[in-house]
Amino acid sequence: MRRALFIVLAMFFALSTGSVMAEGQTQSQTSAKKNENDRIICKSSPKTGTRFGSKTCMTAREWEEVAENHRRAAAEMIDRAIIDTRRGN
Repeated sequence: MRRALFIVLAMFFALSTGSVMAEGQTQSQTSAKKNENDRIICKSSPKTGTRFGSKTCMTAREWEEVAENHRRAAAEMIDRAIIDTRRGN
């Protein structure tokens, strides 16, 4: 929850300071991309011990960050396993 609040505040600060747009990028392209990343997506996941699942809602950008963190953690676990087998542990 705090992370989501921090992201919202950071976005508000970035938008309020008047960010510099890249060459050739129009205002409508920027706002369309922003709106796409800011839309709320809710996903349901099963919960052990109950027939009711849990529902999690985040923005598209937050879901992408979660996926990236999971990919990074998986790669780190694989790399750690390879290093441990080389050492003979």
